[in-house]
This record gives sequence, C-alpha cells and structure tokens, in this order.
Amino acid sequence: MLLTPICICEFSYYILKSKCYRICLWRMAVRRPAMGDPVEDARFRVMWLVEKRPEISQREISEELGMALGRVNYILRALSDKGLVKIANFRNSRNKLRYAYILTPEGISTRSALTANFLRTKLREYDALQAEIEALRSDLDAADSKDGVPG
Repeated sequence: MLLTPICICEFSYYILKSKCYRICLWRMAVRRPAMGDPVEDARFRVMWLVEKRPEISQREISEELGMALGRVNYILRALSDKGLVKIANFRNSRNKLRYAYILTPEGISTRSALTANFLRTKLREYDALQAEIEALRSDLDAADSKDGVPG
C-alpha cells in the first residue's frame, strides 16, 4: 500500500470548547493511502451509469457525475474504441441524435473488475480516515486532560 503524509506542516491548531489546542500531526503517525487512479475512477462511474441506464445522454452523465461534457464524450469514445461499449442510435427517440450505450460482454467483465478495484480503494480510504479520526480524538483527549478540561 502506497502511503503519503497527511500534512506538510509540523503542527495544526484546533479550536474546541473555546480553547485552542496545538496538536502535532507527525506524532500521530497517521497516513492516508494514495488515492486510486482518477482515470480509472471516471471510467468506472461512466460504465456503471451506462449499464444502469443505456438510454442516458452524455449531458445527463456529465451532470450526474459532475464531469465536463467533453470528458464524458472522450471516455465513451475510448470505451467504444476498446470494444467495451457499443454505441447505437436510439430507435424510438424523436430526436435522432440520441444514442443508446450498451456494455459489451467484455465491457461487463471490465466493469466488474473496475468495481472490485474501486471498492478496495474506497475501503482503504475509509480505514485510513477512521484511524486519523481516532488519533485526533485521542490527541484532543490528551490535551484536554493536560489542561484540566473535562472531556
């Protein structure tokens, strides 16, 4: 697991119960795992939406994921070029520019692998955040007891 420091400074200040506490973040030895690949994350999210709603438009994908429309277009074209998504005209649409995006069998297996990888990454991030929160709580409790403030 790749680790990165959580802070570039030695001390951080926290205001709690009208007092200011100086807490050394390096002393806590809490580190966050490196984030997952943002490109892979974007591909996973687009493929997940396409699988759930094949008739979804690029604009709707863009709005739901908070991505630029051009980026969604680029991702869908790349997925199509790799044979993971089939793009077909949406026959029953009055607007003939609408398309249906269908995951190919290879696309479904790739999306499953991306789902497993995405879940592993998010669980690592969750565990690191839990450890960070616990370290901050214990440091604040120690600062409280040192100053005589009841917790």
